[in-house]
Amino acid sequence: MAGKTHFFNYLYRRTVAYIVCSVIVITVPLLILLSVYSRNEIMKYNNEAIGLINDQLDSFFRSVENTQNIITTDNNVVLPLTLYYAVPNYDISAATHAFRSMSTTLKNMTMFQDGLQFCVVGQKGHLPVNSTKEDINDHFIPKDAVWYETFEQNPEKSQIFFNNERDYYISAEKAISIIKPIPDIQTRKPIAYVIMDITYPDFRDMVERIHPSIPIRIHDPSGQILFSNMDPTSQPSDADSKLFSREVSPFTGITIESYVPQQLFIKQISTIIVVILSIMAVYLFIIFIISLVSMKRFTRLIYLLMKAMKQVSRGNLEVTADYQGNIIELHDLKNSFNILVTGTKDLLKENYEMNLLKTQAELDALQQKINPHFLYNALETISSQAIIDGSKSASIMCQKLGALFTYSLQPLDIVTLEQEIRHLKDYVYIAEISSFYPHIHVDMNIHPDTLHQLIPKMALQPLLENCFKHGFGKQPGHAPLIRIQSSVQDGYVRIEVSDNGKGMSSDEQSRLRESLRQVEKRTLSSPGTSIGLRHVHSRLALFYGDSYAIDLQSAPLKGMRIVLLVPIRKEDAYV
Repeated sequence: MAGKTHFFNYLYRRTVAYIVCSVIVITVPLLILLSVYSRNEIMKYNNEAIGLINDQLDSFFRSVENTQNIITTDNNVVLPLTLYYAVPNYDISAATHAFRSMSTTLKNMTMFQDGLQFCVVGQKGHLPVNSTKEDINDHFIPKDAVWYETFEQNPEKSQIFFNNERDYYISAEKAISIIKPIPDIQTRKPIAYVIMDITYPDFRDMVERIHPSIPIRIHDPSGQILFSNMDPTSQPSDADSKLFSREVSPFTGITIESYVPQQLFIKQISTIIVVILSIMAVYLFIIFIISLVSMKRFTRLIYLLMKAMKQVSRGNLEVTADYQGNIIELHDLKNSFNILVTGTKDLLKENYEMNLLKTQAELDALQQKINPHFLYNALETISSQAIIDGSKSASIMCQKLGALFTYSLQPLDIVTLEQEIRHLKDYVYIAEISSFYPHIHVDMNIHPDTLHQLIPKMALQPLLENCFKHGFGKQPGHAPLIRIQSSVQDGYVRIEVSDNGKGMSSDEQSRLRESLRQVEKRTLSSPGTSIGLRHVHSRLALFYGDSYAIDLQSAPLKGMRIVLLVPIRKEDAYV
């Protein structure tokens, strides 16, 4: 342990060191700034302020340009518009749909840009796309505008026009206009123009919403004032008493100027710094106390978790962690630990019960071997048949019986439905010609797409055997019939075994369903209750997990129907 330390002591020392360093790094530079604050710092503040305003104005105009770019590059707009002007008999409904789509898109994209108006002007005049209440000038065509030649030289780029006359309206005040051509899809020459205007009152309102923190003056490239919140008598001539800052936007050409009285600015900054220093001193002291208290509470849970983990490693799974604080991460850490311990306990318990279920299923499988009494009677029947009509029928019965033995004793636990049906046919053949069930007819309707479905071996024989043994009385009132059917339904294979026998009472059904629920809950049921059906249910659970279903339907004198719904698992998927 030489040279090492506990995590908690290390954390305490680091916290104290960080707080002390914070005091030195923050407080000392602020004290120095109080004595050396100069004109350059004031100019920096002014430049940042007007730079922020300029950035926001640029952001507004760029967003307008992006909106125009989206419209002018949308093939759903450009292609119908190109055809509208290029094809004399172009379907007007397609153009109308494009205009409507363009108008909706522009309205949605300019919804939150207050004061912005838009319209679209084609080669021959206005198109039905606008958002303004101004009176449209139906005689206006782009060639009459002063800005038309600008786009002849550069038809792909948006242009900003200050003090625009807006001849495309009958009577409208001047505004700042952002105009973007819509090029022909082949010639790339302008065929229409997306025009977005913001009037000077709306522009001033937009600047007011930015809440400039210093007096500023904004003017366009020609020198016309667009906005000012300065004293009209302020002039930048006296350099000793005033600070002058200026920034020109390379994107829009807009210039922002600021004239701030130096004495007033220094006085305000000095007051702010004194207040900040006072707050910082109190803040650091409080942080120092809170950090120590919080660290102690934080490390306490970690320490308790370490003790609990040691107990778990020794095999004690009854331990739990407790935390009463309000820190979400520590609650998550506590909950994760408790969930881990509980999950380990549940996993061990489930593994134990699964082993018991597997053992019981294997025992049940042994019980499902062909009844020795059945084999004895079958052999007697074979012997009698051989005496009566020679050896042909006896030979067939021997073959069938040999197939039954071979299938029952083969090591494979998973077979195809085709193999299981072949086994059932052998079983039915012997049962029908023997004295056991001579009058019971078995009808099989197996869909070809289900023949290669994988199922546990001997999964269907117990169901068929139940029908033989329990489905009919000694003297049934009608012809006994057992049906075995299969089909494909939505990714599942449906296997149905039904009879038209005496059925079951509601009490018998309840007991049988309870026995099946015990299998689903992985609990052991009392021996001797519905062994055949429980055996099938257990084997299906072991092979398919929770992705299968078993259902039974019965009523007195209405027969019995058992339905298995299993996910498709083909033979080739397990090669």
